[in-house]
Amino acid sequence: MQTADSNAKAFLTKAKKAITSVFGEDWQQVFGEAGFKDDSLALPKTPDDRFIMIGKIPAFLTAHADCQDPRAAVMVTPQVATAWHTALGDARGAANIAATAYGQAVTACDAAAETLRIRLRGLIGELGQLIADDS
Repeated sequence: MQTADSNAKAFLTKAKKAITSVFGEDWQQVFGEAGFKDDSLALPKTPDDRFIMIGKIPAFLTAHADCQDPRAAVMVTPQVATAWHTALGDARGAANIAATAYGQAVTACDAAAETLRIRLRGLIGELGQLIADDS
């Protein structure tokens, strides 16, 4: 998840540079189409917000082809944006599955520990009945 998010963050930085090279550094309504919020060109700070923004970039780059930069060192294209969005989505899904599995394992462990405690208390009680106090 961290790797996919880091890759998305790096791509969004490149995309911002490509977009501002065409539209400039001053806020314009068109930046909202790319996923920038609150009249700001600040990149998203959370993985959830990056996921949302990178999901908007392919359509933005398709509508504004002059913002695309297909050079090998940059690779700001709708296809690359879609690939990073997919990779981040897959990583988020895998993280959710892992978190669910972890939660289920903790619940099963807690239940098994409680069952063991009950049985040990029963064993101690039974031994107390079977073994004399002075033995």
